[in-house]
Amino acid sequence: MRITLSLALLGGALAIAACADAPSTAADAALDPADGAWLAAAGDNGLLGKARGATAKYMHADAALADGYVSTVDCVSIPGAAMGVHFVKPALIMDAVADAEQPEGLVYEPQKDGSLKLVAVEYIILQGPWQAANQSGVPALFGQAFDVGVGPMGPWYTLHAWTWRHNPDGIFAPFNRKASCPAGAQSSATHAH
Repeated sequence: MRITLSLALLGGALAIAACADAPSTAADAALDPADGAWLAAAGDNGLLGKARGATAKYMHADAALADGYVSTVDCVSIPGAAMGVHFVKPALIMDAVADAEQPEGLVYEPQKDGSLKLVAVEYIILQGPWQAANQSGVPALFGQAFDVGVGPMGPWYTLHAWTWRHNPDGIFAPFNRKASCPAGAQSSATHAH
């Protein structure tokens, strides 16, 4: 799968985004983000649980900002699905390392009261630093190969993990059809296979 994102840079940071609706079916409601039941169903080898544990402190976006993450502001969507509002940490993007407990991006869902709710994480590796570190092929984490795409800083590899919200298309699908951007939110993504 090839994903091309045309995203705004905020404060010199790389950016991507995600928004999500409340569970709309009984099956989704049964997969409460608080219990992470779908992680076990996804065959988690423990790393997804570690990613959740490491990012639980970012339930409130203010904590992400305080820790060096930068909001991309825009919500990214395609017809029928969305990623969301991402907060990215520039220092992590440049390190060419895929670490389950240190995601380069945090994905938040806008709430009706204007707050943001953590729904997913994203791992981002720029192709240049990856190759400069003598890495070959496409990075992988959780037994999943990263998607290949092009962003504002050039070719990159990305992997979403919906660790805090169920995604009916799979925990590692880039977009979530249960997610949406608020009315009037600027979408800044195109999706191509």
